[in-house]
Amino acid sequence: MDKQDLIDNYFEGNLSKEDELELNQMLELDAEFAEEFVFQKEVRKAIHLRERVALKDELKTYHKPVKVFSFKTWFAAAAVLILGAFLWVYLSSNNLSEELYTAYYQPFPNVVSPVVRGNTSTSSAFEAYENEDYIKAEVLFRNQYQKDQSDYSYFYWGVCLLENNKIDDAVAHFEKANYSSEVPWKENNDWYHALALIKNEKLKEAKAILEKLRTLEGGLLQEKATELLQRL
Repeated sequence: MDKQDLIDNYFEGNLSKEDELELNQMLELDAEFAEEFVFQKEVRKAIHLRERVALKDELKTYHKPVKVFSFKTWFAAAAVLILGAFLWVYLSSNNLSEELYTAYYQPFPNVVSPVVRGNTSTSSAFEAYENEDYIKAEVLFRNQYQKDQSDYSYFYWGVCLLENNKIDDAVAHFEKANYSSEVPWKENNDWYHALALIKNEKLKEAKAILEKLRTLEGGLLQEKATELLQRL
């Protein structure tokens, strides 16, 4: 019989008396065979031991005491679910606000500078504005407004606040605006005010302003206000 077959049949308990005699003879006469036999015997013993340990551990699980689902545990689980729901609503609202602000916001173009080329401080403010140096432009427009109370300097000052991510300041700035001329400042002021509120996740207040823009007779921002309202 083949050597490996002898070993396999031994461990499986299938050796005949003749095979058993042959196995014993080979263990005595063949050192290499004897070494392989001992090795396989130790391996099988280790496997058997590991299986017994695993079975013992598995049986332990059937005897573990059943835990009573206490009110305290239920309350904790409920609290986690409620917190998760609030977090989901908060993140959804935050994502929507950021998405809409990014989609609809862009700095207002310079529609004034050609008219006031002789005014050095105003030209410097618009130069900084068009170069996207909004920190410098904010200071210059603020200083200009403090000098002449002009509508345009106040308006562009507010846009610079948005560009510099001073959203709370921008909301307050646009809210207290008082322009001497409605066009184009008041309508655009309300538009940027609504966007600042959206950025700040104050959607209810933003909707109220957008509704005014939507219904403004002859307004240039009616279409954009309507579109944005539909997405809020």
